[in-house]
Amino acid sequence: MTLSFNVSPNGSVTANGNPVTNEQQVDYERGTLVHLHAEPNEGASFLGWNNGEWFDEDWDITANEDAVITAEFTL
Repeated sequence: MTLSFNVSPNGSVTANGNPVTNEQQVDYERGTLVHLHAEPNEGASFLGWNNGEWFDEDWDITANEDAVITAEFTL
C-alpha cells in the first residue's frame, strides 16, 4: 500500500519515526500500523489531518489501501 503525503509549509511530519516530505510516497505492507506525528514550526500551529479527519498531532492509521495523507499547518 502506498501513502502519499501532502505536508503544508510551517511544519514537519514523521511516519513511524521517519521524516516525510511534501509529495513523498511511502510503501507499506497491507495491515501495517503507521504512527504519524505532526510538528509545527516555531510560531505555527497544527490544524489537523485530511481536512479535519483527525486533529491531534499524533494519529495511528492502518495501511489497508492506498491513501493520501494531508497535514495542515498555519502561522
